[in-house]
Amino acid sequence: MQSLLLPALRGADIIAYPLAAAKILRYEQDSNGNHTTLGGMATLPGWVGMNVIAADFTGELALPQFNVISQFPGASSIWNSNGKTLKSLPTSTWANEGNYANNIIYATLDTSKANPQREFWLKHRRPELYKEYNLHHVQNVDYTDQKQSQISALLVQYTPKTGEVQENYKKINELIAKQPQLFNLAVLPYNSFIGNIDITKENVARYAEKLNGQSYQLAAKLAQQYHSFLVFSMPEEYMSKYYETAIIFDYNGKQVGIYRKSHLNDSEQTWASAGNDLPMFKTSLGKIAVMLNDETRIPELTEIYELKRADIIAIPVAYNQKTYGGNVDIPKGLVPEASNRGMYIWYDIAKYSQAYTLVANYVNGKHGDIGQSALYSLIPEEGFYPPSIAPNGENAYLVRFITNNLNSFWTNQQNKITERRYDLAAPLTLDMNGDCFKGWIANPTSATTCGIK
Repeated sequence: MQSLLLPALRGADIIAYPLAAAKILRYEQDSNGNHTTLGGMATLPGWVGMNVIAADFTGELALPQFNVISQFPGASSIWNSNGKTLKSLPTSTWANEGNYANNIIYATLDTSKANPQREFWLKHRRPELYKEYNLHHVQNVDYTDQKQSQISALLVQYTPKTGEVQENYKKINELIAKQPQLFNLAVLPYNSFIGNIDITKENVARYAEKLNGQSYQLAAKLAQQYHSFLVFSMPEEYMSKYYETAIIFDYNGKQVGIYRKSHLNDSEQTWASAGNDLPMFKTSLGKIAVMLNDETRIPELTEIYELKRADIIAIPVAYNQKTYGGNVDIPKGLVPEASNRGMYIWYDIAKYSQAYTLVANYVNGKHGDIGQSALYSLIPEEGFYPPSIAPNGENAYLVRFITNNLNSFWTNQQNKITERRYDLAAPLTLDMNGDCFKGWIANPTSATTCGIK
């Protein structure tokens, strides 16, 4: 993904994407290694805020050097910088072999049009937190701590009563109690017990709590009562400052770790302090990372958690699809229909971090949140663990998966780390207002600009 982030940082408006994305015919040896390169691109333009023009071959072609016949899926497409498909050609698939045709598509791209997602990302990214990019300059990384864990997770989705901690706690408890299956992890929505209220400088003192306060104790009680890990978040008061904070509790209701939101939006910056760490929490379930609400809009977070070898990314949100994001919309026929759904940013987070991603959201309420709490998996395009999305309405939605069990497929977390161009990543760690970054913009091929190599 850094190959898209770097051009975006340099101001590129359009990515020209010529490809030859062959798939081995399903009866040929090694066809289980098929994947869709074009399908992978389809969910990215709206996240990085760039227009993309992608051109591919279509139809069957013999590849004698590999002793196979391959199918080129076509589906050449043009996406604008908001992630909308402007034009797309039909897909050549197993079901319609022979029904492909040569063609050309056209679309008008307005590079002067404002792009709120790209503007948000570039404004709120924090390069000083991305030093992990520079710590992976060798390919022989120790991966011995990667283990398989069977996870049964509850994603609690409910309609909150604004600011009513006890009532919201009661509702969450009731929803969990109705779930007859055993689970070992639960994720609650953003600001879990006060609901999707807009926190301001004027009201934060009313809603923020100290650690070990009422909400903290109620969350710990849930974890202990159901003998499960639990991810919970709240506005926190700490040492005369305010934070947006997530806490992970273990089976016994004991605190495993704290994450204070590191990428604050404009409204949060009026009252909150930013956390200055991107922690990884090692638990008996595996390594868990947390993103809070709209900081999913920062693509570097995904790559940093990939480099830190996260097994699970938990994302408490209050999301109504009005400000950012949108539906997954891959050209028809490239992926199974069950995999062609969900919210594209969350979908991409799982795919590019190679960490199972758990999203818990409110449904309805004053903020109009859309629910769609979900599990996103590592290689959804192939139909293995397609997005598992909660039905509309209040529920404690159960999802199951096994970490580190898909390493024999065409990609995995280790491959993504070892195959990356680590030698090109350093600009992502530079202060965008500093002389080094400006020097890189002026001469990106220089091997001596501020020591970048």
